[in-house]
Amino acid sequence: MTWTWACSPELTDADVGVDLVTGWVTREDAEDWLKEWYTDLSDDGVQEVTLTHEGTPIYSMYLASDEFEG
Repeated sequence: MTWTWACSPELTDADVGVDLVTGWVTREDAEDWLKEWYTDLSDDGVQEVTLTHEGTPIYSMYLASDEFEG
């Protein structure tokens, strides 16, 4: 089982300075990672992230810093 994040607009690891292709074993691990990095991602131009499981989109959320409480 692999959980991953996709970002919009599509950016590379070099664009945002974090590893976007990491796969997590649990959904909780993937969500904990987002809690840690959401501000950096937003600052680097990521507007939206989508959590995927085995390539299937689960949910999306916008990264407005006043909208996400980690």
